[in-house]
Amino acid sequence: MEGRLFHAQIDVTYFPGPLSDGERDALVTALRRDLADFCVTVREDLHTVVVVSAELRADHPVDAITRMSRCLDRALLATGLLEKCDSTGRVLHVRPVHPVRRR
Repeated sequence: MEGRLFHAQIDVTYFPGPLSDGERDALVTALRRDLADFCVTVREDLHTVVVVSAELRADHPVDAITRMSRCLDRALLATGLLEKCDSTGRVLHVRPVHPVRRR
């Protein structure tokens, strides 16, 4: 795939409380179907926040975060976690891995 390397991250709130190890493992397994290299972390704030991040090659940052969002949607749907997450309130982060340097 052509394009630039972007770091993409999605934070999604999980409502029922702490994410169990089994649910986390199921999510990781489902994400592996679409993403080769990624990280899943769980943050406990006011609510449980699941953070999925990966480096993706794309022509535009919107393409990178869109691909990541679609992969997460499929994984949440496959694991039955979609209904337990605030999918429309996701926090999206995307940035180039290597900034362009001006000459």
